Amino acid sequence: MYAAMRGPNGRVDGLLTGQATTLAYLLDWTLKDDMSGEPLIIRGKSRQEIIAILDSLDPEDVKEIDELVDKWDDRMIAERKEEKKILNTKVSYESSSSSANDSGSATEKSTS
Repeated sequence: MYAAMRGPNGRVDGLLTGQATTLAYLLDWTLKDDMSGEPLIIRGKSRQEIIAILDSLDPEDVKEIDELVDKWDDRMIAERKEEKKILNTKVSYESSSSSANDSGSATEKSTS
């Protein structure tokens, strides 16, 4: 995805960000050509071939695809954040729990 955001000069081109994200997530679809009704197959196509297909679509169709990909990306980011939160809480709980056990055993030793 990051390589696809670079322009010819090698610098990140902000205008390519949306297209790069869409290309990174887009694996297949069920779109058909408006004129012929034939399926527009992208599975196994190169990045350039997929860009050509996207460029041939109605702008509203491309906008819908981009919006769906953005929603998917947002959901994946939220899920990863939630997983990190759960892991951090678990690690924090286990650390404080083992500290309490360690101090409890030291107290028992000193009183015996």
